[in-house]
Amino acid sequence: MVNVDLAVLNITQETLVKYLKLKPTPQLEKRPAVMTSYSGERIQSLGVCRVSVRYKKRKIATFMEVVQDECRPALLGGNDCEMLGLLKRVHLIEACRKPQNEQMKEEIKKKHSQLFRGNGALPGVHTIVLKDGVTGVIHAPRRVAVAKRPQLKKELDRQVKLGFLAKVEEPTEWVNSLVIVEKANGQMRLCIDPKDLNKEIKREHFQIPTKEEILGKLANAKYFSKMDATAGFHQIQLDKKSSMLTTLNMPFGRYRYLRLPMGICSAPEVFQKTMHQFLEDSRESACTWTTSSFGDRLKQSMMSV
Repeated sequence: MVNVDLAVLNITQETLVKYLKLKPTPQLEKRPAVMTSYSGERIQSLGVCRVSVRYKKRKIATFMEVVQDECRPALLGGNDCEMLGLLKRVHLIEACRKPQNEQMKEEIKKKHSQLFRGNGALPGVHTIVLKDGVTGVIHAPRRVAVAKRPQLKKELDRQVKLGFLAKVEEPTEWVNSLVIVEKANGQMRLCIDPKDLNKEIKREHFQIPTKEEILGKLANAKYFSKMDATAGFHQIQLDKKSSMLTTLNMPFGRYRYLRLPMGICSAPEVFQKTMHQFLEDSRESACTWTTSSFGDRLKQSMMSV
């Protein structure tokens, strides 16, 4: 069997007794090693030994972690398997750092500089469609700790300035609760909790491709580029009626989203469909790009955004 990270030699109790009776007794190098099985079980290492491994006409010397196990086979490390000819690495992705590619990247950033500034917005507006005969639900504002209110107000003002949120003064049929998520860097992420609204939304059920489908289209590709949309769902603008559905209750009053917020049940498929439509001309040909046409195809994708 093959283990990607390290080689593991499993021995039974009987083999261990014979091993310890050898004269001179082979020495196991003790070192701290924490191993975990695929099922999450912690494995105790007896130590490390140097062994010779032979396969056909190839022979290598390698270090193996020795563990006591009655039924599991030994594991060979990935590098050992390569040296023995058991495995051949055929998929290796390397970052392309050639000067001409760096120059092309700078040219694209300069020519399409408007795409790399601010937060952007995709053309058109999205409408959230509700089921017939729906009655709105109003949630009371959730309490926010006094110590966190200044940071909340700062983030709220920032999103209003960016055009993601707007103050609401008129009555609304729907008022949702606010959810505050603290990021790893200590900053706040404001989210909507539309649990009642989500029950009444008519979803578009646009199929989101699976990992297997995406990898299948990249079978013959050699060069890859990645474009990351800033603020993701917030690239999609909402019409006035849909925006009112996303009204939030906060300690500082009510606000509504002007862009598609995280938490709306249809948001992932709406975003996927929008990106699918904008990149439709170039996404299918991604598998057959050649070295000479890669730059032109990348520029074409930038023009589509």
